[in-house]
Amino acid sequence: MLMRFFIHLYGLISVIWPVPLRVVWPGVVLLGAWVVLAPFDAVLSRYGLSAFVLSQVIVLSALMWGNLPAALARLGKRESSAYATKMMTYILGFHVGLIGLLLWLNEPLLCQRVLTGGLLLRGFTMMIGLAGDREVMDNFAPKGEGEWTDSQRRHYVMVKVMVSICLLAVNEALIAQGSLSIWITFAAFLWILLHAFECMLLYLTYPVGPPDRQ
Repeated sequence: MLMRFFIHLYGLISVIWPVPLRVVWPGVVLLGAWVVLAPFDAVLSRYGLSAFVLSQVIVLSALMWGNLPAALARLGKRESSAYATKMMTYILGFHVGLIGLLLWLNEPLLCQRVLTGGLLLRGFTMMIGLAGDREVMDNFAPKGEGEWTDSQRRHYVMVKVMVSICLLAVNEALIAQGSLSIWITFAAFLWILLHAFECMLLYLTYPVGPPDRQ
């Protein structure tokens, strides 16, 4: 029995590692910004800013510029270049507007609710895919990744939805307890937690796994 436990434990760890760089770098940027800016919080407050909000703005800006080229390339494969450019302009405008709003209001709670909104939007979008929108489904479970069957793809997206809901609940609990330092540590590890929980749930609920997990 003990041997079976260690076999399963090894299986859980092996499906998580290695963690992709795209999962790690947002947390590194957020924690780095927080560590650097936190000692200057009193100085920043004189100018109507806070280290917490500024850290969130820095990581949102990094995510925007880091993900925009890849998103534009994916959209350009399915749509015309004019349509892809127009959509990316809207997305860029939304991010710039959100960053401006965060800086203007300088409200830590709003930054925390942005994460709640992001997880809600992620879950809701995936639910649209599960409801039958093939284009949305392809964004979360691409057909090009191995010989995925429809049931495997649906299972994969359902796991992502469950993980998003669980982390949303954790986020709300951490907001309620009130410590900004604890919350920002959670936010820094969010993408790693998403990756880890999704891999573990896939391993536990679909032992054979999609092709890329076999």
